[in-house]
Amino acid sequence: MKKKLGLFVVCLFLIIPLHAFSISLNMEKENLINYSDSQIQVKLQDGKSNYIEEFIVENISKTSNVSIMAVSESEPNNEPHQANSIAFATEITGTISSTSDIDWFKISMPNPGKITVELKNIPTSCDYDIYLYKLVSNTLYLKSKSHYSGNSKEQFSYIGATADYYVRIVPDNSFDANNSYSLSTYFSSSYDDYEPNDNLLYTSNLTFGNYEYRATIDNAIDQDWYKISASSGEQIVIDMYKLPNDYDIFLYNPNGNLVGTSLESETTAEHIVYNTTSTGDYAFLIKAYQWSSSDGEYRLRVNKKSIKEYSRPVAEFIPISSFFDLDTTSGNIRDWTGWTGTSWAYGHAYDGHKATDYDGKTGDNIYAAKGGRVIKVEQDEYNNYPAGPPDWGTYIKIDHLDGTYSVYGHLKYQSNIVNLNDNINQNVRIALMGNTGYSSGDHLDFNVYTNSTTRICPYDNNLIHYGGAKNEN
Repeated sequence: MKKKLGLFVVCLFLIIPLHAFSISLNMEKENLINYSDSQIQVKLQDGKSNYIEEFIVENISKTSNVSIMAVSESEPNNEPHQANSIAFATEITGTISSTSDIDWFKISMPNPGKITVELKNIPTSCDYDIYLYKLVSNTLYLKSKSHYSGNSKEQFSYIGATADYYVRIVPDNSFDANNSYSLSTYFSSSYDDYEPNDNLLYTSNLTFGNYEYRATIDNAIDQDWYKISASSGEQIVIDMYKLPNDYDIFLYNPNGNLVGTSLESETTAEHIVYNTTSTGDYAFLIKAYQWSSSDGEYRLRVNKKSIKEYSRPVAEFIPISSFFDLDTTSGNIRDWTGWTGTSWAYGHAYDGHKATDYDGKTGDNIYAAKGGRVIKVEQDEYNNYPAGPPDWGTYIKIDHLDGTYSVYGHLKYQSNIVNLNDNINQNVRIALMGNTGYSSGDHLDFNVYTNSTTRICPYDNNLIHYGGAKNEN
């Protein structure tokens, strides 16, 4: 049961699609793994001919006779004064016909703001890089660049003043005269404080802990790179929530290998838990699967912890409303934090409570706190509070095959993603939060057993890391 009084009542707001639809959409989104490179490496190009800090352009006043706002590349455009003028929010196609073929494009920033440049559809077996220069008098100064290995999509962003900017596309010892690349540029008049961070070279460093970051995807191709440092044997937890559009997360290890994804449908919160195997900087990418406007921020939390036996069964941003009561005498309450009392206070135990209550909303994801085998899936459509009898309603029980069990109670009816006798891994999504059974409000009733009948407090037994949610300070 969940204690909820006065201001703690949470309204039900269902944003989860029908189960069958969700499965179909998530299967579609698995293709994103192919689009988001399974390995992404930045080349070190200092000292190479491709890497040029500035150009002195004597004849920059000469304008190419190419029609303004081209939609496909027009040669010759191998020099800055031959640059094709292009418009924001327009996709340009072009080809590289030799290793010495360099393509120049010109974009004019109408007001101070952010430029985002994307080069994609680079032909197979080719490696093209992009550079951004700002024109000051007759000199072009290098302002940003993207040079991933292979035919990975290249992208960067730059915040600057009103001026003319030049994009330079350079082949790295490879070309394909028959297949085109695609170039897009976008202008954003507003953006978050972590920009520019569209490229691994320009990641925003985040700090682990109880802090909520807020950021935006400010145009159709904007993507946000963040970096966090971790040691081998630690657990990284990333939560993204209150999404204005359908955004996804991709986590890369220090070697640039894709090691984790969260591809939930629509505006469902995204969640990654990853146990590190190497020490170094881990980078993660946030980008839109579907984007409609720049309105609205997403919320982000990152946490790092020593690996425990159990992990949190809900996202880090979901607080605990009630702990396990460690005092066995009626009328007296004590929880593992040392708090004592005779009546319930939010964020502490209540008399006789032998579980941990997580205060979310119907539709929030529930995760397996540890791997094991599903030994019970009970379906109960109804809420019987306060008449009783006390029960979990719809619930799942997992045997962790080590003498411990966990039970996830008051789940949403028929929201189970796992089934009886399934063997599952830690942190996989198993169901959705609900308000079935003897429950006074939507929440998860989480129980841990050391055998089939003895319940224990996972926090008092140091099984779950404490910290991250808004009331876990």
